[in-house]
Amino acid sequence: MSTESESDTDTKKDLKRLKEIMLSDDEWKLIKQLTKILQPFYDATKLLGGEKYATTSFMYYVVATLQIKVIPKEVEVVDLTNDDNAFDDDIEFEDGDDDDVIIMQNTKRKIKIKNPLNCEGKEEEVKRNLYHLLHHYWENPAKEGMISALLDPRVKSLNFVSSLKKEGIISLLRDEYQFVKESEEFATGTTLNSDDLDLLESNNSLLIDMFAESQSAENELNDYLSLQQLSPKTDPYKWWAGNQNRFPILSYLAKKYLSISATSTSSERLFSQTGNTMTAKCMQLKPKFFEKLLFLKKNHKILSNIFPPEIYNEIDQI
Repeated sequence: MSTESESDTDTKKDLKRLKEIMLSDDEWKLIKQLTKILQPFYDATKLLGGEKYATTSFMYYVVATLQIKVIPKEVEVVDLTNDDNAFDDDIEFEDGDDDDVIIMQNTKRKIKIKNPLNCEGKEEEVKRNLYHLLHHYWENPAKEGMISALLDPRVKSLNFVSSLKKEGIISLLRDEYQFVKESEEFATGTTLNSDDLDLLESNNSLLIDMFAESQSAENELNDYLSLQQLSPKTDPYKWWAGNQNRFPILSYLAKKYLSISATSTSSERLFSQTGNTMTAKCMQLKPKFFEKLLFLKKNHKILSNIFPPEIYNEIDQI
């Protein structure tokens, strides 16, 4: 009898604890709203965490798009299709004097789970804080990232910065272009003599084509800038490889600037794979052997192009 009484008491205590942490209807509604707000950030993380395609070039475009997604009501809505908007003085947001202190205080604050959360205005508060942080940390884009964007045919119009800043970025690329053009690697150092001119005047089509090609190189940058922006599905590496003869200097610069951003995403994936590989049956493996095992698991798709099918199939089963 006493056992049943104790069991009932424990059940009532558990029920009381559960009621204290049960989410209210307003809290569930807020969670759904926050999920919609945070979904673009999740998508951006996946997009910018890629390992097999250029990410630096559209990093700032993604940040500018996220700013628009969470822009507070008190800030004027920015149209990214207007060259006079985004990423500079046209967006005004006052930074408080103690912003970093406030952030630290909010981070350390404990949540009182026994009391229902007052959800009124929380959605706007979260959006405001996200917008503020994006503006605070990404207000001044790096030179390399913006040149990379200009050299990416998918975002070369730079419609996420003001026209003034766009001209500044183009000017930076012109300087880089001129520097490479005058370097020993690209400078030909040849001039046409009188015999060459006589040959040209004789309508030698081959020489005329060669001369026209060298002349077009002078306007290489202008020709590229005049091109229409390409589809987001375009592979910039393949595009530059196919247009290397048309834009020799710019394709050289594209190799330099169209890079993959270093992120922690790949490391986190590796830790995840480590957990999947280090099962109970593998606990006795020596560290060096396990390191090789993890390498094979990470690179098994590449190995399929190197080893014969019978060997690769054994690796794939690891």
